[in-house]
Amino acid sequence: MRPLGAGRLLALLAAAAFLVVGALGFGHGRLFGTFADSTLLKLVHLAFAAAGLALARRAGTARTYLLAGGIASLVLWLVGVTALGGWIPLNPADNWLHLLLGAGMVLMVDATIARARPRPATDALAASTI
Repeated sequence: MRPLGAGRLLALLAAAAFLVVGALGFGHGRLFGTFADSTLLKLVHLAFAAAGLALARRAGTARTYLLAGGIASLVLWLVGVTALGGWIPLNPADNWLHLLLGAGMVLMVDATIARARPRPATDALAASTI
């Protein structure tokens, strides 16, 4: 089994969080007494979880999941703060959660990109440039 890189691990953790939130929300109306809840939100959370579990298999698709999920969460934040979300129950707590989640997932993409190390110039290369 190949080692689990940072991108794959972060995508799995995000997917697990969506799975827990989606599963916990069923049958309550309010999640943790604070967050608005609906069947639509539950299904969206479960769909995000399924997508994350599927896309976390490869580093590239894991980064895509984190970026797309982050953007989608930021869109939900924008829908909530502009009151365009009459079709989906959102409250201020949901808006803060979507802002933090979206920004966090987008920032996770940056954390997963392998940084190229600058190579030291070899004597032959350095001599040819002089």
